[in-house]
Amino acid sequence: MHVRFPFDIIRDELEKLVKKYPLDSIHIPEATEYLINELNCKMNSNELNHLLIWSTCTLSMSLRYLNKPFISNLNVQQYAIRTLRKFSPEAIVFYLPQIVQCLRHDYNHLLKRFIISIVKNSVMFTHQLIWTLRTEIVESNHLTLEELQEIKLQEFELSDILKPFYIDVIKAFDSNQIRLYKEEFHFFDKITKISGLLVPVEKDKRQERLIEYMKDIKPSFNLYTPTNTQFSITGMDYLASKTLKSAKKVPILIPFYVKQRPLGFDIGEDVNMNQNNMNGNMNNMNGNMNGNNMNNTTQNNQNNIKLPCIFKAGDDCRHDQLALQIISMFQRVYERIELPLYLFPYRVITTGRGLGIIECVPNSKSRHQIGDSINAGDNLYNYFIRKYGNVHTVEFQRARMNFIHSMAAYSIVSFILSIKDRHNGNIMLDEDGHVIHIDFGFIFDILPGGKFGIEQVVPFKLTTEMLALMGEEQAIEESRKKDPSQLPGNSSSSSSRGNNGGMSSVSGMSSSITNNTIASTSNNITSTSGGGKSKVSIKDTNLDSKSNPSNVNVNSELDSDTNEHSEPYNLFVDLMIRGYLAARDHMDSIIAISEVMVQSGLPCFAKEDSIERLKQRLCAGKSEREAILFIKQKIKASYQNVFSVIYDVYQEKVEGVNR
Repeated sequence: MHVRFPFDIIRDELEKLVKKYPLDSIHIPEATEYLINELNCKMNSNELNHLLIWSTCTLSMSLRYLNKPFISNLNVQQYAIRTLRKFSPEAIVFYLPQIVQCLRHDYNHLLKRFIISIVKNSVMFTHQLIWTLRTEIVESNHLTLEELQEIKLQEFELSDILKPFYIDVIKAFDSNQIRLYKEEFHFFDKITKISGLLVPVEKDKRQERLIEYMKDIKPSFNLYTPTNTQFSITGMDYLASKTLKSAKKVPILIPFYVKQRPLGFDIGEDVNMNQNNMNGNMNNMNGNMNGNNMNNTTQNNQNNIKLPCIFKAGDDCRHDQLALQIISMFQRVYERIELPLYLFPYRVITTGRGLGIIECVPNSKSRHQIGDSINAGDNLYNYFIRKYGNVHTVEFQRARMNFIHSMAAYSIVSFILSIKDRHNGNIMLDEDGHVIHIDFGFIFDILPGGKFGIEQVVPFKLTTEMLALMGEEQAIEESRKKDPSQLPGNSSSSSSRGNNGGMSSVSGMSSSITNNTIASTSNNITSTSGGGKSKVSIKDTNLDSKSNPSNVNVNSELDSDTNEHSEPYNLFVDLMIRGYLAARDHMDSIIAISEVMVQSGLPCFAKEDSIERLKQRLCAGKSEREAILFIKQKIKASYQNVFSVIYDVYQEKVEGVNR
């Protein structure tokens, strides 16, 4: 109730009821937030004794209770650990960055004992844990004075706690785990180290040196890819290894040959049954390395998938890891409630301090790379026409719909997490037309240029070429002025589009998709293709995990300007509003895992009010109507925002990134 009607008087009444009748609420996990508060924990209130029999809460909320100020109470700590025990190692590993941060408050060692109990039973969990521990441990002897000065006090404090715990984890290994640990970590440490070794090498000699280094590395049959434990490594195409462009570092891209691991087996359990086959495959791989062009979906004649990964040394990948963790949470929410919003949360694994392995986005190119392959001054609208066909073709319409679904999703994420540095090198397009954002080094409170950063007044990127692809006539006209020969600008083509910007034939498609995948029969959705009007009025407003995806109140009176825009753009706005409201219904989880990371020393949490700013972007404490008005204002503020253009121009002039 308080989520839907976030008024203090309602919260106060709910808190009184839970405290007065706790036994009537023990089956409601969400009610714990009215019982577990700072005052009750500080006073060791008897009310907290009821937590011993209370229904377990969500995994993300249990992490909140393992953090200050709640962790000081033993009942709360036991309740949180009991919640963690309910989940599988595969579920818990998702929250390892937060769990490791909570170890700094583990005064009773309950969390340490719980982790060790999983270590003894899951190799996959243990390896991911060790990589996380190594990321947070500060090895002072290996750092320069300048690097030490950049490390915050809280990082040293956590490091001192983790060093003995790291030893305890290793001691819990049996002989088989020790062998698997040494093979996996030695192999990937050698590859990651190459990224650092190439930094002092002259740029024109780095590629040649990389191949020389890779020739000396041979995988064994026990290895699996850290970014995706479903695959075991059968070989490498080292001749296709590449050095990637970076300002100061030298990331390297290494293609592996992998095959699907048997389902239901932990790391190492399937080794004996596959050892002979994998050895045979490795001999074939190593004997047939030909340096062909890499493609994530390309398979060789042994039916092994080629899977490239990026290795980085000297870069802190924890920002990317946190952003993608939250993006993955968004994806799960949208899938659960069947909202057609597309996100691709690729995996980033931090394997040590300043070390990381990054999963490649398959079948995609950055907007910068697309700019290299098309005419100067060209745009996405023209690119889609050439790639998918005329604007009236089914292929073009499908690709544009994919573009809208992904644009809406990433616009929501970019705004809520305040993701910056959105130049065209960090925005990908896949073969189906989806937008995919990468490189999340600037989130929350940091941005390129610091407090003078150009992007700080841009909620999210929504440029002219993006709008042109959504059928916005004004944006198309601006694109036509740049390159009139490439756009369907003759009178017949122009008149057929009307206000829909080439969407006369796709209007029915968008209405169908809206009705089938967003709205149920209880909703009232009307669309007028002639005027480009899209009106949505839906009854229920709750979007929790049990609700229907159509239960979103996008009030039609808030859409008074829909007749000024194309139908695909109005669909984009509708999806953004629905997705934003869905995110708000899960804001407690988003805020909880972010709060735990505040103490990590990450630069993105440099300001004391980081979480308060996050709550403001989520409209915490506001009504749903206020939230809809708020996000619509942010959409309008982003619409052809001049500072997005200025930043793209800057990146083009200074860094050579196409715009």
